[in-house]
Order: sequence, then C-alpha cells, then structure tokens
Amino acid sequence: DTLKECSQNDKALECLDMAIKIEPQEIEAYLSKGEILRELKQPEKEIGCYDQAMNVGLANSSQYQKLGQRWWELGQDDKALECFSEGIKVDPYNAEPYICQGE
Repeated sequence: DTLKECSQNDKALECLDMAIKIEPQEIEAYLSKGEILRELKQPEKEIGCYDQAMNVGLANSSQYQKLGQRWWELGQDDKALECFSEGIKVDPYNAEPYICQGE
C-alpha cells in the first residue's frame, strides 16, 4: 500500500515534495499533493499545488480534467472551465472534458 492509503499523509507529503524537488515538471506530484492537502482540510495549500500544476503546464487531457474537477469542487468555476477547455484542445477525442464542461 502507498503511504497515502496507509493514512501516513505527512510521510506522503515528504515524498511528494522530494519528487517535485527532483522533477519540478512532474504534474502528478502536484495533483497528488493537492489531494492529500484536501484530505487534511488545508484548502489554501491545496490551491497552491493546483496553481503550480497549471503554471508547469499539464501534459494530457486527463490531467486537465482532473484538475478542472478539483477547481470546480473548490468553487473556482473559471479555472475549472479553463482546464476543461485546455483538455479538449489537447485531445479533442476524449469525451470526459466535454462531459465535465457540460455539467
């Protein structure tokens, strides 16, 4: 099991921080860190992770969709719609960003 699954969030955050330090372009590390921070009810830090992910530039449609859903849950509708639109640009044949944008 992963550290997150074992509820060892502090250790999981340390690992993700190290991953970001080693590979600052690793989008999944920012997204995973944001998810843990959400579980820890630290929305300001969570938003910071998602901002960093957007600044680095997401690689694929699924990442844009995932981030868009997180922004939506945080009430950041404009950022959510921006992510869904970018996901469509990256892969116009992936239905998920269209579905998320339409909801």
